[in-house]
Amino acid sequence: MRLNYTGRRIWGVVDTIVDWILIIVLLISLYNVVQRKVFKSPLPMIGGYGYAVVLSGSMLPEIEVSDVVVIKEKSRYEVGDIITFIDQDSPSKALVTHRVIEVSKDGYKTKGDNNNIVDQGLVAPADIKGHVVKTIGFIGSTLLFIQKPVGTLCLILLALLFIELPYQLRTRYKKATEERIDEIRKKIGPGSEKKKFTPDLYMEENDGSYRAPEKTKKQIDFEKEVDWRRRRKQRRKVFVPDEKQWDISIDEDK
Repeated sequence: MRLNYTGRRIWGVVDTIVDWILIIVLLISLYNVVQRKVFKSPLPMIGGYGYAVVLSGSMLPEIEVSDVVVIKEKSRYEVGDIITFIDQDSPSKALVTHRVIEVSKDGYKTKGDNNNIVDQGLVAPADIKGHVVKTIGFIGSTLLFIQKPVGTLCLILLALLFIELPYQLRTRYKKATEERIDEIRKKIGPGSEKKKFTPDLYMEENDGSYRAPEKTKKQIDFEKEVDWRRRRKQRRKVFVPDEKQWDISIDEDK
């Protein structure tokens, strides 16, 4: 399918936006993989922000399973805040997202909205990664896959595909256009090298020859307007050899 000028412009803008989104997601994914695998950080933060995927239904109905919570660091948390913290009592030091129900000088008491019992112990301020500022649904499984090395590799291949494919398509289209123009020039004969045209502007006859298509009314009106302005500009170039001689052709425009 051959796109017109507007279609190519729209495709170019969409392709650029998709490329930048993929590049940004790829950089964030690489950063998270390095932080988790090399520096053993349970929740990497960038500029005070981070994200985590909810794996349980302890915060239903406000936060669903596989939802992504966007977390922001804060100096102090209040009752009612939903915080994400490191559970020091769990063997794997898992991340937990629960609501603060009590604040004391020693720490924070938390509880899941869907749990019947309060969490044991207090959450130390040093274990809190931040409070939830945004919840995004239905993409948790995708982010969990991207965080894995194989998911990051797939994302790299996808980014390369979106960057390389439009380039290859443009190259092939340009090459095909040049070959078609050369073919038309050979059939038109001598003098065609001085003409500027593309295959879209010439129509092939049954006998293999080419002719220019009939101009539309809009093209004819535009050429008349250009020609009129050109002639009008030439007439306005007044030549005065002495003070008594003037170019009266200016009055023709009236």
